[in-house]
Amino acid sequence: MSSGDNNSRFEDDGSSYMMSVSDIMSGLLFVFIITLMAFVLNFQQAQQEARAEQNALDQNQDNLRAIVQAYSGIEDLRAQMLRKIERMLERQNIEVVVDYDQGVLRLNERAIDFQTGSVSLDAKAKRNAADIAAVLTAVVPCYTDLGERAARAEGCDEQTLGMLEAVFIEGHTDNVPMLRNGVDRNWELSTNRAIRTYREFSLVSPELTGLTNREGQRVFSVAGYGDSRPLPGRAYESPTPDEQNRRIDLRFIMEPPDASDPAVIEALRARGAG
Repeated sequence: MSSGDNNSRFEDDGSSYMMSVSDIMSGLLFVFIITLMAFVLNFQQAQQEARAEQNALDQNQDNLRAIVQAYSGIEDLRAQMLRKIERMLERQNIEVVVDYDQGVLRLNERAIDFQTGSVSLDAKAKRNAADIAAVLTAVVPCYTDLGERAARAEGCDEQTLGMLEAVFIEGHTDNVPMLRNGVDRNWELSTNRAIRTYREFSLVSPELTGLTNREGQRVFSVAGYGDSRPLPGRAYESPTPDEQNRRIDLRFIMEPPDASDPAVIEALRARGAG
């Protein structure tokens, strides 16, 4: 083989080698570009998903904030209602205790006094019950689902209408057993006293029994707890007569806002909740 042939072969081998390296580099560059494009697309998609999640979180936080503020507004309405009742009863010289946090108007034995072990009311207790019923009739209807015409006739504030869900007349006793045939009847006694109070109210103000909430359900109902719910600091291990535990409570339950209904949230904001 001549030296010219050898040089030609070496030149061809070098050219082929350079072409192979160039092809590899082009391939790597193409793979890099494709990988970079895929990364950019994935990054953009992740950003969009993160923004969507953040927007949803912000919306949920806004809704939660509106609901919390709405609850605060509802509690303010309940406190307003209880203050009205308390002041009107004070003018009637009827002593009550109001727990604004729990929404409870407490009628102890100085307000409604039952004879021991009985559901009977003396003359003074009946007069007090009549006065309490009259005050409830003057205040409570404007917080129920009265309807437009009746609300106008009563001069009700539109903001309060339909905000009351229920009023429980709750009977309580002290922990001195009321034994009959070896069975403690305090539970039955407390329930019967609550029923008697309800009936005494309805005799004076029958319209109270017809008040309804937004669901068309009667607002007033009764419950009896016996000695199972003593007042704070007045729970005893042994039987102890306690006139403060012998009481009737009026528990006012307000209509809660619906956190899942955007229309309700918008309405709550329109009321000043958000």
